[in-house]
Amino acid sequence: MDANTISVPKKGRFGPAFTLMLLAPLIAHDVILGVLVVTRDPEARPFTSDDAFRLRAIADYAALALWKAELLDEAQAADRAKSRFLAAVSHELRTPLTALAGYEELLVDQVIGPVSEPQLDVLERMRSVTQHLAAVIEELLAFSSLEEGRETIRATDFLAADLVRATAAVVEPLARQKKLAFTLSVPDAAIRMTSDVDKIRQILVNLAGNAVKFTDTGEVSLELELRNGDVTFTVRDTGIGIARRDLDRLFKPFEQLDTTLTRRHGGTGLGLYISRGLAELLGGKIEVVSELKKGSAFTLVLPADDI
Repeated sequence: MDANTISVPKKGRFGPAFTLMLLAPLIAHDVILGVLVVTRDPEARPFTSDDAFRLRAIADYAALALWKAELLDEAQAADRAKSRFLAAVSHELRTPLTALAGYEELLVDQVIGPVSEPQLDVLERMRSVTQHLAAVIEELLAFSSLEEGRETIRATDFLAADLVRATAAVVEPLARQKKLAFTLSVPDAAIRMTSDVDKIRQILVNLAGNAVKFTDTGEVSLELELRNGDVTFTVRDTGIGIARRDLDRLFKPFEQLDTTLTRRHGGTGLGLYISRGLAELLGGKIEVVSELKKGSAFTLVLPADDI
């Protein structure tokens, strides 16, 4: 539809007058979104065909921009709905799962009667499954909390080395199960930090846990350093590595670089996304250096006093 020129009467001091108008509809994908109108006093130069052509071009761009804005609003609304849905479902799942874990502990501790060795073996398998489900639910809740902007920082003063050792206590048994060496490197001089210790531990456990998960032979290490006023925690592994072309996709939510590896190792694809979000919330960042089939190094960089 072309731009059209019309004359619209209006009331003047000495009788009726006319205002020149040039109109162009805003159309995108066969949907009329509005009308673009340009007016001119009747004493001014009349609109020409060139004016109409320019207005039509502007209207086309404006219509496309409006269409994309509507699509963006719809996508953002869908994302918010998805986050609320995930949070609601995760909360509903966490309550019965907690109860299930409690019943399992009662059976293992033989509080309600003796249990045979084969039964204990089955109960241990149940514990492993419930712990895995609990970890998945916590990831979904953390994702929803980040997306909704509900994550808050609880700053305390602590020694970075203590945090590294606490992380090792969680991850080292996992490495031992896969017969991987797990090493720590902590400087002699104490490094004191003021930050959210629980969030940093969550990041480090995730990074180190991923390193163990995707390493079949060799070792995983966790190194603490003070570098140019920043505290760095580096997790190195001798695992499968990451191709350079995949590094940009690494921190996207629900993104899996290799679906065959996902089926083998499990995971939601949210861990690194959550870790980066928490790192940025704490005023830091995560750096990655990796080479395919040779291993990776993930470094959490945080200011020593970031809160």
